[in-house]
Amino acid sequence: MITRPVDKEKIKNAFSKAAATYEEWANVQNISEERLAAKIEGRNYSNILEIGCGTGRLTARLATLNPKAKITAIDLAPAMVKKAQGRLAAYDDERISLLKADGENLPEKILNKAPYDLIISSATFQWFADLKKALGVYSTILSQKGDIIFSVFGPSTLKELQTALVNAADRKTALISSLFPGKEELTALVTAVFGACQVEELLIKKEYDTLIELLSSLKYTGVAVPLKRRPLIRSRKGLARVEQEFLQRFGAIKVTYQIFFVTVSR
Repeated sequence: MITRPVDKEKIKNAFSKAAATYEEWANVQNISEERLAAKIEGRNYSNILEIGCGTGRLTARLATLNPKAKITAIDLAPAMVKKAQGRLAAYDDERISLLKADGENLPEKILNKAPYDLIISSATFQWFADLKKALGVYSTILSQKGDIIFSVFGPSTLKELQTALVNAADRKTALISSLFPGKEELTALVTAVFGACQVEELLIKKEYDTLIELLSSLKYTGVAVPLKRRPLIRSRKGLARVEQEFLQRFGAIKVTYQIFFVTVSR
């Protein structure tokens, strides 16, 4: 994956603002979390690191599936960590440690808990500036027989919205999802670090009643991080043009979510 500029402050703020509404709208993300949980069902882990825990839905599943494991879960957005702390309040800090931290710049307190026999992440790594570098760090803190399992959104995510925006605006418009790694690139960079991996693709087609509902789903899950400062759509007239493009080209307000699931087992 090519190193690309990422505004971590914008990402942190977008997800913090969405903490209160995330679970109501994050249906696609929930599918990702459920699939990841299914991949580790029946396996026994003792020391788990979760990158990008969000509101703690996957963290709770990890705790149930691995009742004796110590879990360290981190997220860049402080409001997300606070939500996760509320969900997991029944667990003491020794069992589940929830911390605000950047998965690309792990603090010493997390590095010192290594080795981890599972590093897991749902729909977070696409926000990294240099995923290969981050994976290189993870390889040093993963145990000799450990697993790293994660999901990322791919570049075909929201491709219909991209098309509608370009045609409605009559100019090139870039969604941040267009910068997410594709399957070949993802496979190559993971293989370069770990030697081998398994990559599976899931395409989810989701239909919305209106364009506003689609845009709300992006805003209220925190994923509508713009490439530039200007709003995605700035007027009612602009919204109407984009919605018309959707209906003419696709027959409905429907979009694709592309998710890759990556498994590395040492």
